[in-house]
Amino acid sequence: MGTRLHFAILERPLELGPIQSPDEVMIVSLIELRPSPGKRAEILELLRYSADHVGTKAGALGSRVYEGNNGEETILYVERWRREEDFRQHVQSNLYLGVLTALDLAMDRREVNFYEVSDTKSMEFIVAVRNSN
Repeated sequence: MGTRLHFAILERPLELGPIQSPDEVMIVSLIELRPSPGKRAEILELLRYSADHVGTKAGALGSRVYEGNNGEETILYVERWRREEDFRQHVQSNLYLGVLTALDLAMDRREVNFYEVSDTKSMEFIVAVRNSN
């Protein structure tokens, strides 16, 4: 499932604790879509509802909806999960039906990606790399 990343730089560091085994990873779900004509508001409502309620689920680390300014009206929906099992339960839940409905309302060019993240770094990583010369 997904692509194993060596590191991810997030908006703010997550308190994940040490990784105990190679199978213990954080799941990041990225869904990028373009609304079908006249469906933007409905898609945003569905995704914002999901994002607002994901935090009540066990293992959820957060969810957000982003709107692009690329002239194509792209919408990016992001979810972060502590464990794959938590994410799997969410995908099987009624709450995820809103995400699936939003995908159905989008144009054909949709990107749905799930990433398994085994380590995270924050701003300190950028500072260290920039100062390593």
